[in-house]
Amino acid sequence: MVLWGGLGINLDEIIQNYRKIALEEIEGKRAPREKVSNYRLTDLYASNRPYFSSLSNDDPKYVVLLRGMRYGHERTIGPMVANIWYQGGHRLGHAIVSSGRVKNLDDLKAFMIEHKIGLLDVLENSEDSTKINLYECIACSGIPNIGKAVCTFEAGLIAGVLEKLTGKNLRVVEKYCHGLGHSFCGFEVLYI
Repeated sequence: MVLWGGLGINLDEIIQNYRKIALEEIEGKRAPREKVSNYRLTDLYASNRPYFSSLSNDDPKYVVLLRGMRYGHERTIGPMVANIWYQGGHRLGHAIVSSGRVKNLDDLKAFMIEHKIGLLDVLENSEDSTKINLYECIACSGIPNIGKAVCTFEAGLIAGVLEKLTGKNLRVVEKYCHGLGHSFCGFEVLYI
């Protein structure tokens, strides 16, 4: 049992509950939310992060700030913004491993919680692939189903960390996302 920050919050229990819901979605026992045909930029600011909100009432402000930059860049720069955010995450991933801040996936989990990026859950980790879920993702948790995965920064961060830790070339695919109607982000890391 991991009690977070002396607040009496059982983080393991929270992650297990999220994992159960995600598994039901993956197995088709829960349908994704319906895709919206139209949405406004302000719809993308909707946050659903109970754990992070319990730590700080200001959590929605951080979410709006990050998403305002992310989606504002998309509207201004266009489709290449996803690559910019991915590369930013990737470089950060390399840096935190090179600095010794992150030495393994447990350290990455702590880093992502500390920086309020999301709750990392490693489902599988083998020589060929790694499956990771991210709950309460800062980039997408609570947004409508807009028909696309949006967590390019988080994918880049995971890629950068695992690439540096393993020394392997890899590819990260976001298969599940709030932007696709799910309640979590699901990443598959394939080692090449």
